[in-house]
Amino acid sequence: MSPRRSSRLTNAKSAIKKNSKKAKSKKAEPEVVRLLPLSSWKVHMGNDAPLLLKAGVNIYVAPKGEETSEDDGNDWWKARIKSLGKDKSGKVWITVYWYYCQEHLDDREWLPFPLSKKLRQHMKSMGGNEMVLSNHEDTIGIDTVKDICKIWTFNDRDINVRRNIGLKDFFWRFNLNISARKVVVDNLSLHCVCQKVYDPEADLQIYCSGCDAWWHFKCLKKPTPVDPFKSLEDQALCVPVIRGQDNELDFADWQIAGTGELVKKIQTWGDVFPEGWKDELGEDFMKICLPLAENAYVCPECREVM
Repeated sequence: MSPRRSSRLTNAKSAIKKNSKKAKSKKAEPEVVRLLPLSSWKVHMGNDAPLLLKAGVNIYVAPKGEETSEDDGNDWWKARIKSLGKDKSGKVWITVYWYYCQEHLDDREWLPFPLSKKLRQHMKSMGGNEMVLSNHEDTIGIDTVKDICKIWTFNDRDINVRRNIGLKDFFWRFNLNISARKVVVDNLSLHCVCQKVYDPEADLQIYCSGCDAWWHFKCLKKPTPVDPFKSLEDQALCVPVIRGQDNELDFADWQIAGTGELVKKIQTWGDVFPEGWKDELGEDFMKICLPLAENAYVCPECREVM
């Protein structure tokens, strides 16, 4: 037998072995379960009202049989429903996008690739109950759903946030994009001259309508005192929009989202304030925000008084 023919036979045998291995591996692969799409599904939880699950709803998830605390939901995983489906046996499955908290972003067991050092530093400014919504997808059994989870959307560039976000409320503002090569945070917003992420539990910021931007009080130049106001109503009309937490102050219900809606309400009153307006604005607003009108803070970018 010629060396050339021998070589061809060897190559042919090798190809047959490879194809045989591929065929075996294909047979060994589990069958893909096809699901009948569902628009929604009701889950009955004991004597409570049934949970209506559908795309876009946020849920608490816990592995079947795992004991978790029900006090505040912190021990449970959080996810957003992408779709629902039923298999041939009638079992309902849910495809979800997972939420991550700050602790997960520092843990290599949760992420396939670490965040960059700069990005990790930015994400340390996340609030205690803040989540990031990822594109990490999983399909889970409906028996792992524990409850509906309220996770509020927060646009930290907008001053007209219509709902206050409480200290114990879960909220999200950034997206976690997990790809085959890296993990990045999308729509990350940086503020002030220091270009940092707004930390609702450590920063106190003031808004400038002239340049539509937020600035840290600590990054501004010393303010200039203004002339005394004739009345508290006149003073309230000059209160700036602020947000965040000063370590010396107690938590206010508008702390995370800011006072934009309250200041907007004051402007609609104009020269005629309603009876009981102080109570309507709240004790925290009168104590923290009203004194800020006694000083003129100048925007470092557009030079307007905020």
